[in-house]
Amino acid sequence: IDGSADLRQRIDLMREAPDGTVWPWINRYGYTATAAYGAVNQLMSWVQLPAMSLGITATILAAHAVGAGRTARLPAIARTGVLLGLATLGMVVVLV
Repeated sequence: IDGSADLRQRIDLMREAPDGTVWPWINRYGYTATAAYGAVNQLMSWVQLPAMSLGITATILAAHAVGAGRTARLPAIARTGVLLGLATLGMVVVLV
């Protein structure tokens, strides 16, 4: 039991480790790997931030609709959120 708890703690530590602790490990593979890792992280931030923002906005609009008793608007809110998410993803794919 102690061994599995120790393993879980190590896994949690790796998940919570700041990005700076990963760089020395990546740097061992050379400058190409370091550049690729940086590029992927940058690309992920470009994709992740707009997607999260759209999700948060759709959630807020849905909560307002429910609070106002206008549940009939929920499908339109969900559809608009999905379409905007797909459009944003499409723009990122075209740009990259």
